[in-house]
Amino acid sequence: MAELTLPKDFFFGAAMSGPQTEGGWNVGGKLENLWDTWSNEDIGAFHNRVGSYVGNDFMHRYQEDLAILKGLGLDSFRTSIQWSRLLDADGNVNPEGAAWYHELFRAAREAGLEPFVTLYHFDLPTYLFRRGGWESRETCEAYANYVEKALHEFGKEVRYWFTFNEPSVEPENRYWHGGWYPQHHSFREAVVAQYNISIAHALGVARYRAAREEGALRPDARIGIVCNFSPSYTKEDPSEADLEALRMNDGLTTRWWLDLATKGSLPADVLETLARLGTPVPARPGDEEVLRSGVVDWLGCNYYQPCRVQAPSRDRDEWGNPLFAEPYVWPERVMNES
Repeated sequence: MAELTLPKDFFFGAAMSGPQTEGGWNVGGKLENLWDTWSNEDIGAFHNRVGSYVGNDFMHRYQEDLAILKGLGLDSFRTSIQWSRLLDADGNVNPEGAAWYHELFRAAREAGLEPFVTLYHFDLPTYLFRRGGWESRETCEAYANYVEKALHEFGKEVRYWFTFNEPSVEPENRYWHGGWYPQHHSFREAVVAQYNISIAHALGVARYRAAREEGALRPDARIGIVCNFSPSYTKEDPSEADLEALRMNDGLTTRWWLDLATKGSLPADVLETLARLGTPVPARPGDEEVLRSGVVDWLGCNYYQPCRVQAPSRDRDEWGNPLFAEPYVWPERVMNES
């Protein structure tokens, strides 16, 4: 069998995140985030009642886990800094939280693993959620401050940064489809949250550029965003209504983030449709300039599956939200054939 080699610039790694793995949810000055709050209020909602309390106990087993990653032949891994662990409620660095991440990055270097660091993985501090969450511009400014603090704290240790992981997921699951705490079903809230996350991303990239100019970062540092793109498809012989469903589904979930990351803007046709439906984005004077800062150095793509859609059979769902599309079951679909 011929020996296989990876390209020179190929990163061979795995991914995790702070809220999914660290555990230690209430130690070292860590604040409560929404996964902790949900766990406290309804632990039965979690598989095997695990919740946020333990994760896989990465805080105590990180050296063992890093050795496993290295033993698999990996040269890198992606994780996240938890906002609620790094900063206190006044937006200042929590020394115990910072010390944990300094130790993690030191251990990663010792193990020969390059850390790719995501700054936000769905783990909003609960005190900010209670003051409006991603429906509030205060959260955008608080996020920008958090990014600045993280970059200045770890800028000489971390080379690769990402502002958000899968930024479309939280608006959908927390505010629209009701899958996550607090199980809201409001498309209006989701639109506001998605727009404000876009603003926060752009503010974060701007803080990154400023930190780079100040010399706070490694000269080879890069900033990006990790999106979960599910390419939208429809029928082979689509109606105009099917094509309209395709346009809006693709616009909200894919083009929105591609335009932000590559052009520093949001798709005008989607914004026009949202306004026409009575769910306009909460744009403020000067936001176009803010969004222009959102262009990144590179783009992360988490791919799970395509998204096949067709025209909806009704205009509104059971909660009164607009329906843009319904699933289309492709007759020739094939899954998991050996």
